[in-house]
Amino acid sequence: MSESAPAGKFPQVLCSRPEETAELGRALSGALYGGLLVLLSGDLGTGKTFLVKSIGDALGITDMRSPTFVIESVHLSPNVNFPIIHADLYRLDDPSGTVLQLEEYTRDGAAVLVEWGERWASPPARGRWNIDIRLGGGPGEECRLISMSGYGVTALGKLSDAYARLPDAIIAGGARSCP
Repeated sequence: MSESAPAGKFPQVLCSRPEETAELGRALSGALYGGLLVLLSGDLGTGKTFLVKSIGDALGITDMRSPTFVIESVHLSPNVNFPIIHADLYRLDDPSGTVLQLEEYTRDGAAVLVEWGERWASPPARGRWNIDIRLGGGPGEECRLISMSGYGVTALGKLSDAYARLPDAIIAGGARSCP
């Protein structure tokens, strides 16, 4: 079976408090691997940077900030043997040059986390997670609905492992919903 064939979408995660989003970040951090591309999408202020920072915190990286003005930053974790690249495509009119560099980072074995990933016109068909964050309530609500999908055998398997580590309380569905 081809590495690019499998793709899977998981039930939404509902995070009604920042602590729950941090819990999601911890679960995802344990599933990152060198060569993974993570595309985060969502409106301004939905928590993309907070989720990436939560992943970094779980990996022992204490200086993750939004790279909006620097476009990308490189982080080394004491807990994994590959670099973590945190990038942001928000301010780029034409992100194609940056995208080529980010693809090269994944080929070189880095895990690359990209905010405003929806601006990447043709992302790789394998080795990728898509994470979409949406506000679930009215203006100013804390509730986030987070959709996750994986592309490629390894990416899908690792995302499935992370999803399995999530507490049942934040899996959307059943009686729980955003206020």
